[in-house]
Amino acid sequence: MLPPSRSMSSSLNLMEQSHIPSPIHVGGTHENFDTSGGGSSKPKMRLRFSLLGHVVGKNSAKFMSHFDNLVREHIPQYYPSWLAVPLKLKDTVWETICDEFVLPQAVKRKLMKSANTM
Repeated sequence: MLPPSRSMSSSLNLMEQSHIPSPIHVGGTHENFDTSGGGSSKPKMRLRFSLLGHVVGKNSAKFMSHFDNLVREHIPQYYPSWLAVPLKLKDTVWETICDEFVLPQAVKRKLMKSANTM
């Protein structure tokens, strides 16, 4: 058996450690959150665009899949048309996708129009 002073200190250490928050993993499309308040340490993925503004190249499928998930996550399906969706929701989708990919402002209109079909 441990002396009272030692057993007390070890139980205090366990109590102190139990108050340390552990990371909680949440499923869904966003599992990597940046809570530091600064920029993300992960570099943004670069994309290639056709003359018509379509995403092309090796990362195009990954981008479109992720973009589709963001639209479904942030924009409820009960809006009768894309024109009825508030600009705030559309801007949230655009800002979120721009945090992960390098996107020129010139393709915003084309991409957001394609979100209508998603």
